[in-house]
Order: sequence, then C-alpha cells, then structure tokens
Amino acid sequence: MMDVALCLLSVLAVILSRNGCRGQPDLEEDIEPHEYSSDLCPYPYRGAQLPEGWTACKWLDGLGEPRGLEMGLVETNNDLLIIDRIGITMPKMEARILVAADDDASGAIDAEGELVELWRGDIPLNHGIAVFGGFLFATTDRTCYRWPYTPGQRTPLDDSERVVVVRNINKDGTGGAKRGHTTRTLLFGPDGELYISVGSYGNADPDSHRARVLLCRDVTLPSEELPRGGHDFQECEVYADGLRNAVGLAWDPMGVLWEADNGPDELCRPDLGGLIWEDNPAEEINKLDKPAAHYGYPMCFTEGKLPEGWGLGEGTQWAWTSFHQKYGGEYDDDYCRNPTKNVPPAFNMQAHTAPLGIEFFGARYSDTPCYNGTTTQPESRSAVPGGSNATNATVRPSFAERVKARTGDEALMPLPCSMFGDIFVPRHGSWNRQEAVGFDVLHISMKYGMPTGESQVILQHSPYMAMWKNQMRPVDALFDHKGRLLVSSDTSGEIIMIGINGIQQLTGRPMDVEGPLCQPEERPEQDKGDGAARRLR
Repeated sequence: MMDVALCLLSVLAVILSRNGCRGQPDLEEDIEPHEYSSDLCPYPYRGAQLPEGWTACKWLDGLGEPRGLEMGLVETNNDLLIIDRIGITMPKMEARILVAADDDASGAIDAEGELVELWRGDIPLNHGIAVFGGFLFATTDRTCYRWPYTPGQRTPLDDSERVVVVRNINKDGTGGAKRGHTTRTLLFGPDGELYISVGSYGNADPDSHRARVLLCRDVTLPSEELPRGGHDFQECEVYADGLRNAVGLAWDPMGVLWEADNGPDELCRPDLGGLIWEDNPAEEINKLDKPAAHYGYPMCFTEGKLPEGWGLGEGTQWAWTSFHQKYGGEYDDDYCRNPTKNVPPAFNMQAHTAPLGIEFFGARYSDTPCYNGTTTQPESRSAVPGGSNATNATVRPSFAERVKARTGDEALMPLPCSMFGDIFVPRHGSWNRQEAVGFDVLHISMKYGMPTGESQVILQHSPYMAMWKNQMRPVDALFDHKGRLLVSSDTSGEIIMIGINGIQQLTGRPMDVEGPLCQPEERPEQDKGDGAARRLR
C-alpha cells in the first residue's frame, strides 16, 4: 500500500503541474458564417486532426457542462436534446434541459430560436436523458424523473406534471463512487422498456451490486398506475452484471445492446510486473447478448499492455490479486478465462481513455442517409450486418463541389454507406495517467455484428498531445437524421459535429490510434520464463 500511495502522490504532482487551474477556453476567433445554404461547416473546429476527407465543426458553444444527448424520435425532426449541468456542486445544485435545432441549415446553432431551454431547476440532473412514449426522462444519481413531451416541442416542460418513475437508484446514499460514478445512463429498448446503468461505488468494490445494467419495466404507465414514489430500482431486473461503469449504452442495428466500460485504477499484480496501471486494464466494449451474464468486474480484468515478457497478449483475462486472496483462491486466472463465468469483451481500448458514449451508425433511424461516393441516399437496414456491403464507388461528389463553388465552403456530408453498423466512441480522457490519453473520438469497424479489430481515431488534437487547449473532452455521441455525428464536450461547454466534407476521397488510413506506446520495464532476470505459467491458482 505504501508503494501505491507514493505512486499516486507522484502522479498527482504531475497532473497539477501540467494542468493548473481551469481557465477560459482558448477559442478561435469566430468565422463569419456564409449566407444560407444547406449542410455547411461555417465554424471549422480549431486544433482538430481528422483523417483525410473528414471535417469537424463547432455546432454549438457557450453551454455549461453538456452531457447526455438524445434526438427527437420523429424521423423528420432534427431537434437535439441536451442535459446541461450548470451547477452540480454545493451550494448550487442546478441543471437544465435544452433543445437545439439548426432550423436555417446554416451548419451551426447561431440564429434566434434555435436554442431553447425546456427546463431549469435545482434538481441535479447529471447525465441520462431519453424520450419514449410521449415522455422525456432524465436522472440524478438517485432518481429517474419523467415529463410529458412531444417530439419537436419548443415550449417549457410542464413541471407540475413531473413524476418519479424510478427511485432508490443510489441505495447506500453516498452519492456514488468517490471519483464520480454518479451518472446514470438511460436507454429504451426495442421492447419499450427502460434500461439504466449504474457505476461502481469505488475503484474495486467487494461485489458488483453497483456495477450493472438493470431493466426497469412499466415506466410509461399513467401516473395513477405507477407504484407510490416510483419503481424501486433495487427490484428492477439485472440485465448485465460485472460492468464497472457502463456510461455508454447503445443498441446495434440488429437490436443487441452494447456498452462502453471504464476500467479501474491502481492495478497491481506482482507476478505481472507490480504496479501496472499505466496501460492496464484495457477499457472495454462489451456485447450484452447474454442476459444476466457476468462481465468480470471486480474479480477479473482485461490485459492492455503489460511489460514485455510478462503478459499473454492484449485481451487476456486475469484475476485481481486481492479477490483471489480474499476468497480463498476461488477467483483465479482459470476462473476469469472461463467464458461461462466471465464474458470477455468484444473489443479492447487503451487503458484510462474513459469511453463515456457509444453509437452505431445506422441503428438510430430506419432511413439513416449515407454517402455512397456519388450521392446521398437512404440506406435500408438489410445492408447493416456485414458493415461493408454498400456501394464504394469512385468519389464524384457533384453536390459538394457545387456547394464549394457557390459558397467557398465545403459541404458536410453524412458518413459513407460502407460504415453502416460501425461503432463510434467518444473518450473523455485520462485523469491520472502520467502521459495523458483519450480526449478523442474512436471509430471501430464492424462486420457481421462484431468488431473486425480495426479502428482509427477520427477526432483528436493536432499536433497529437491528447489534451486540448480549450479543454475539450468528449462525453456523448449520436447521429442526427442527416447522418452526421454530434459529440458533447462538458469541460469546454460545446457540441461538435463530425461528417464527410464530400470533396476528397476518404483514405481510411490508420492513424496513431492509441498514442505513444510505453517503454517496457526492465524485468528481473530470475523472473523471466514462460508467461503461461504465471497465473493465480
């Protein structure tokens, strides 16, 4: 423990020396927007590095701490709903629900009436938001509320009609984990029921009671038919267990639930190199296709990058030493490698990148437009499972070229049809790693319902330095009805739009996805040997 404490103190000193105090964002001087024309990017996002052919635009700024996003459910409605935290610490506990819509198609929220406050109050709404069945739902760490809501609504929510639909989410009353696991993500399923994720109380809890996705039924019942005070969260059904902090939840085009999981800190295993938390455990993307299955936390962890000669390769499942010792050897490496007891992740990411959202291209709307190299067209869901079976013709973007000739700007097109079914992950970034990682948006290629193993960062700071000068940290992401990706950033108070500029051929070239690799540690000569022999038994 003394080694851990000393290591943590040194990391804290590095963070304080590098970050200092949060100041005002160093924003680029505003660019004058063009006169009206569709699908423009009047405010290119400053300091952004993207693959060739991609564009990022500042779509909305001047917010508090925008977190969860939701889009109107009417296919023609492009209203973006936003949970904006404007005071979540004592003595000021305040939040608001906003709706933003680019009514004049200028490429940004920059005209009167395009940003409307639907609700504002001293209830500390902090992340989750969903729309279903004529209601809008939002949560604190303890309670899920609902208001009557009509998609496209621009008038304030009727607070006199607000009711509690789920209570007792935070049963122990401590406010969540010491490091902030107070967010609750809301997602309605194809079954019309509400799924809620809850994060762990601490770094490595003694059990997984607060590390799950639960299914809460009948939340759209008339008020008089709801249980008094709302449904008790502790009585909701466990849909997935062993997920340390599943902030990102999304359904894929085939109706399967996925999550992006945030791994723990302070990982130590003497037989794997000692204090190995810089690059372990890996952050995870999990496919939750086995209801009530266990996904490992807190007994098991996923190998990210271990010092050379120590590990068995990225994705290998290992046991936490403390749980192995505490429970008399029950949770050993063999236990963790048994997929009937611990379902392994579908995809692994760099440790400490903090994935807070997950979105599938083409899953949110039945007629999501895509770009096939010559035109923008709706694409049927039948093309989704393969993830790469759409037309990939030579790029001849006549529409985009006409826009550029007319306005001097580039058209912001939907993503290519070849990316249907692919995953997009906003990563909030590390808080205690010696060399910062994350602060980006990751694209994960899919085929036949599973990751191919290929990925690339589609938005990061340029030159690569992980952390942005304006303190941008991605939180949530979703696609609008035009096939462009919207990303919230809480620390910089803005929404960013990402799309294809329609002028250049997409290269698809891989980038330095995970940043610089750590140098392997020197391993004691007497410990060198067969890595397979080093496992807890």
